[in-house]
This record gives sequence, structure tokens and C-alpha cells, in this order.
Amino acid sequence: MSKPILFLSLFLLLSAFSKVKAQKGYEPGYVVTKSLDTLRGLVKDRKEAPFAKIYKKIRFKDSGLFIKKYSPKQLKGYVRGGDQFESHWMLINTRFLKIEYLSRENFGKEQFFKVIESGYLTHYHWEWLDQESSIVERIELFKRKDEDYFIRVTQGLLGLRMNALEIYFKDCPELLENIRNKELRRPREIAVFYNEWLK
Repeated sequence: MSKPILFLSLFLLLSAFSKVKAQKGYEPGYVVTKSLDTLRGLVKDRKEAPFAKIYKKIRFKDSGLFIKKYSPKQLKGYVRGGDQFESHWMLINTRFLKIEYLSRENFGKEQFFKVIESGYLTHYHWEWLDQESSIVERIELFKRKDEDYFIRVTQGLLGLRMNALEIYFKDCPELLENIRNKELRRPREIAVFYNEWLK
């Protein structure tokens, strides 16, 4: 094999390898800017184990060569593979041993929340990385469209936060009855039921 063909073959092989390596962790998706422009491309928002990490700024690649980084301040949301995320303001307020999760513009900071069930009532996962185990942990939250706060739905291994749900869903006795009877056990089921009930 002649030297030019050998060099060309090596160049093509290295180029293909670097492209595969550069794509690692990226999934097809799109970002929605604050001005409601939708940009399609490849999205990466985390690094997998053993050096797991959730990025504060997601990585986005379109047809160009350069990777763009977007923070929650710059986006309404994004889609990565089959997962959808929205940007919301979050301020945690503690009063008399009660924790409030406020979502008011210009209070706290904007963060990405994973959408589990969407509707008038949306079920979110607020994700973070446990530094010791490198496992993605989450807090399950509900938020109605016209409210400026989230409520926490579960309390770790203890399951649903019944007292909070009783107050939050006092407008829907049928839903509360199904929760008490353990016909609805998961936050997503509750959100689906409530949104259907509203229709």
C-alpha cells in the first residue's frame, strides 16, 4: 500500500473515531429559546458514570462544528431523546419547619425541571447528582399552570405526602378518595387523573 493511501486511510479512520467520540452522550433533540425559536440538533445535559455529572449548562450541537452551551436563563426548555425539560424560577423558602418551593420570576434562580406528565397540572422531577454515590436523585413536584409555586409530592421512602396532597387537591374529593384507597399510588397517576377530571 502506498504511503499517501495509508495516510488517507489513517486520517479517515481517526476522523470517524473522533466523530463517534464527540457524539458520546448526545441525543437527538432541540432547544427552545426565550424568544421561542426552536433549534434542532443534538443535546447533552449530563455525563454518565463513573464520573457522572449533571451540567449547569446543557450542550447543544447543530449542523455546525461548534458546541453551544445554554443555561436555564437562556432557554424555555429543551428535549433530549425522549425526555423533556422546562426552565422555571425556584426559590426555597423555609418558615417554621415548613419548606416552600416558590416559582416567581426574578426570585431565586432559573433551573431545569424534567417533565413527567404535562397538562394544567404538571408533574416534574427536580434532579440533582448525589456526590457520594454518583446517582441521579430527584424530588417529585406538582405545579398548576396558574400558580407561582410547586408542591413536593413525596417524602423519600415514606411515599406520598398525604397532608400536603389533601390540602392541594381539596377541589377534587374523588381524587383524594382514590389516593386514600391506594388506587392511585404514584405522582404521575395522580397528575393524569386530575387533568382528566378537569376536562
